Amino acid sequence: MFPMANLRSSLELKVDPSATVIFCDSFIAHNPNHNGETFTSLRTDVCVRNLQGEVLVRDRAFVTGETYESKTLGITGKYKAQATLMVIAQQVSADALVTQLRAGLVAMEELYVGVSTLPSNAGVWVRMLGEDGASLKQGLDLAWILVREFMVDALQLAALD
Repeated sequence: MFPMANLRSSLELKVDPSATVIFCDSFIAHNPNHNGETFTSLRTDVCVRNLQGEVLVRDRAFVTGETYESKTLGITGKYKAQATLMVIAQQVSADALVTQLRAGLVAMEELYVGVSTLPSNAGVWVRMLGEDGASLKQGLDLAWILVREFMVDALQLAALD
């Protein structure tokens, strides 16, 4: 995000129980003039609903550039790049996918990663913090590969039943 940027991002999904949705949102502050300026604020809102309109998952975040640049432990610390990867997949075992992602992503030592199930048995989410965009991209690429492998295997097994 460039200096003085004030960004609001909103995503609303309505999903069928048999659907698989994989999406990612990420950001990194960028100051091409290197003059200490930062973005004003970032507000994000993700809402996932079932076909009846009931909320399955809601994720909201708000951060000011000042807070982001403070490098406060528990907020951003040393990390400059942040990402969220959500896998909405009610037809597979979220716990098994969490296990696979945790095992595969543990090798990404330059990232701070958390993986957990989403409420309402909706799927899985991954949060990543990286020191730069390159390390974050590597982590997201690996997470994408792990999710795709898991989904292909799970759906092939389900087809055999």
